[in-house]
Amino acid sequence: MIAFFGFAGSGKTSFFQALTRSEKESYAPDKPLIGEVKLPDERLKFLAEKLESKKVTFPSLTFLDLKGANKEEGFPPEMLAQLKDARLLIYCLKEFGEDCNCSDDLESLELELICYDLELAEKRLSSPQENSSVQTLLKRCQEASQNGIPLRDLEFSENEKKILCEIPFLSFKKAIILINKEKEALSSGNRLPPLLFKPKGKEKIPIFSLSALMEKEISQLPPPEKNEYLKKIGLAESPLIPFTKEILNSLSLITFYTAVKNEARAWLIPEKTPAIRAAGKIHTDMEKGFIRAEVLGFEDFQKAGSLASAKHQNLTHSENKEYLVRDGEIIEFLFTTRRFPN
Repeated sequence: MIAFFGFAGSGKTSFFQALTRSEKESYAPDKPLIGEVKLPDERLKFLAEKLESKKVTFPSLTFLDLKGANKEEGFPPEMLAQLKDARLLIYCLKEFGEDCNCSDDLESLELELICYDLELAEKRLSSPQENSSVQTLLKRCQEASQNGIPLRDLEFSENEKKILCEIPFLSFKKAIILINKEKEALSSGNRLPPLLFKPKGKEKIPIFSLSALMEKEISQLPPPEKNEYLKKIGLAESPLIPFTKEILNSLSLITFYTAVKNEARAWLIPEKTPAIRAAGKIHTDMEKGFIRAEVLGFEDFQKAGSLASAKHQNLTHSENKEYLVRDGEIIEFLFTTRRFPN
């Protein structure tokens, strides 16, 4: 899940609506807005066209829009707790209007998360159930939070990272900065030079500059009018497309493809996922009965023009369960449903 996080009036809900193509809804007192986004994928389109697939299933991500709070009042802890399941936070900052200061707003948003983490660390430290190694880690988090340092800026071992993933610290999560500019001020370049806006800390946070109003207008247009509009303002595609690609990059997600039973489908998995785990993404039975994976690179498929031609040219290769899946590969999993005795 990816969460939009910003003060009231930052444009985060407009960005959420542009991505999810939803109309404005009212916030429930204890519930944020949630929507699913189908991600554009040109490779999948090409695969489906070549195979004449009757069904095409695009990859999707779930987005959450946390209700904005006034900067003076801040976010209550119970509201910030709604971010605990998010894997990535999108800081929404407004770069127009009176008294606008992106740097101050970003620091304020970071401080909201750091204060939440400090309270969480102190609460966990007061519990007698925590073992000594976890307590040592919690004390480090407590000290960093007391000094105003987001946890993503600290160095942790792989084992410590696994522990922290089980504790809902908010400043440990990956982040992207999204700056909302006025429609008229947005040029054809959608990305800000990093030197123009550099947050504190060693962690390099990707920065995008978009117009919430423009993206919302684009999302409401039918495809022919959308393409004409983008061409008119000097863009080859909606800036939301490279933005969603950056989300996948920040989450270290890659895409692999399957083509079975007249369906071409894209699947999102973490980088360095073994083939047997990728099979389990499709169905647990495929993971339990895994035999091997027949793998074809997307570029090889493009050159061959068909799966049959690719096999004839020996462009496919068989891999075992430990094979690490790479981005863009088309995979056929061979498995058995036979049950073996323990």
